[in-house]
Amino acid sequence: MEIETFTILPDSRVSGKSIKDLNFRSKTGATILAVERNNEMHAIIDPEFTFETGDIVFVTGGKDDIKRAVTYLAESAL
Repeated sequence: MEIETFTILPDSRVSGKSIKDLNFRSKTGATILAVERNNEMHAIIDPEFTFETGDIVFVTGGKDDIKRAVTYLAESAL
C-alpha cells in the first residue's frame, strides 16, 4: 500500500463532481483517505463530497491503483 497526493487543477474533469458521480474507487481501485481544502483537512469523506480546484487529494492503494487514480484525477475537461 502506498499513499499519494494530487492537487485538482483548474481544467480537471473531476472539478465540480462528487466522488459518487465519478465512481472513483470502482474505476481506479484506489481509496481516498482525505482531502485538504483551504488548509482544512477533511478526513471523513462522504460519497457526495464534491472536488474543487486546488483540493489536495490523499489516495491509497497498490501501485497500479495509484497510477490509475492520478491519471483519472489529472484528465482534462477540455
